[in-house]
Amino acid sequence: MIALGRAGGFTLDEISSMLTPDGLPKMDRGRLDAKANELDQIIQRLRAIREALRHAAKCPAARPMECPTFRRAVRLAGAGRFEVAPLAPFRAEAVSVTRRKRETGDVRLE
Repeated sequence: MIALGRAGGFTLDEISSMLTPDGLPKMDRGRLDAKANELDQIIQRLRAIREALRHAAKCPAARPMECPTFRRAVRLAGAGRFEVAPLAPFRAEAVSVTRRKRETGDVRLE
């Protein structure tokens, strides 16, 4: 039970409070539910970061910072906002930024 608590992110003090003096479990279900919710938020943030990295790896832009989608990911990370899901999934643009600039003459990347 101690190993599971540590793997779940509980401190040793928190785990200790979930045991009776004779070592039997005394679980606070509310605390367990709160920890599960906290883990859900961490998972959501890590998924968003993973998708941003995958996007940068596959993006058709010559450099990741030329891609508006990747720049949005950088802004979210810089603002500490990866705790919430991105507004849209990170996907490679259908038309590369370089080709779009050549076709439209638009040098802005937003």
